[in-house]
Amino acid sequence: MCLTLNRECLLPDDMLQPETMNMLQPDATEIMLNNHPYREQYHFAVLTQYMRQYIRAMQSGHLFLPSSDNSVKPSPLYHSITGRLKTWYHAQQRNVVSALPTAHTFAGVTDSVHLRLCYNAVRLVVLFQFLQLQRLPPHDILIDCLETNLVLLQALQHLRDIGCDQSTYHHMFFAIHNTAKRIYAYDHVPELKPYARDQLWMNLSLLKGTQAYINDVFKVRIYAEKIEQQFSEELQLPLNDLPVMSSGLRLLHAIPSGPEQEDIQQPAIFVFRSKDISRPRPRRQLAKKSRAPAEIRI
Repeated sequence: MCLTLNRECLLPDDMLQPETMNMLQPDATEIMLNNHPYREQYHFAVLTQYMRQYIRAMQSGHLFLPSSDNSVKPSPLYHSITGRLKTWYHAQQRNVVSALPTAHTFAGVTDSVHLRLCYNAVRLVVLFQFLQLQRLPPHDILIDCLETNLVLLQALQHLRDIGCDQSTYHHMFFAIHNTAKRIYAYDHVPELKPYARDQLWMNLSLLKGTQAYINDVFKVRIYAEKIEQQFSEELQLPLNDLPVMSSGLRLLHAIPSGPEQEDIQQPAIFVFRSKDISRPRPRRQLAKKSRAPAEIRI
């Protein structure tokens, strides 16, 4: 919310260890941070440092590169912050298998689903700043937006599968929708329209399948109705004309991307599913299921 509202985060510029750690043995800090609850809280605190850097770049007007043509390009400061953020996050992913043996597994990656969601949410909020109507963003920014959207959709699907009502993340559905809608509106990249269209449809279907929608938490039903109206009024995409599942998304990473793009490992098959959460299976069935090839259900 601080990043969205362009406000400062209430944390120091330099990340400090908790004061209680000073009373512990020298090696206790490492043990404490390797413990799942402490480590995850510390990672969220570190993530806010990068949020603050992005906020200051926005406030100072240094997020964009000055341009005389009808385009909006990221500045060297943006690339610097984003590069360090990616390096930090990938380092956490490399260590997560040994440090967090109980972490959730989804999309073929063992990781903390909440840290993964927040990391990609931060990236999406920043990337959306480049999706301006009057000034065209570069192609690699558009690809980055679609990739980040896809990772968020996978994580939200995982939360639904494990029984989370997703009321905490209800705003993410709107962020994903607005990002895909903006890309779909660009006429200069017709090759990306099918990917944006599929993400619009999958996002709406996921939203309507959550417990937050069923129980109307935070008036989610009203927002879902507004999204449905945009399909026909703004996007000229009637819901009954949209494909149930398009094979286009699994080819997303075949699109040439710039050298700044990070490699996100994606599965080869996407299975669209709109039914409610299934009941827990017996342990024996789960064991058999784990031996089957993994697939993402969106």
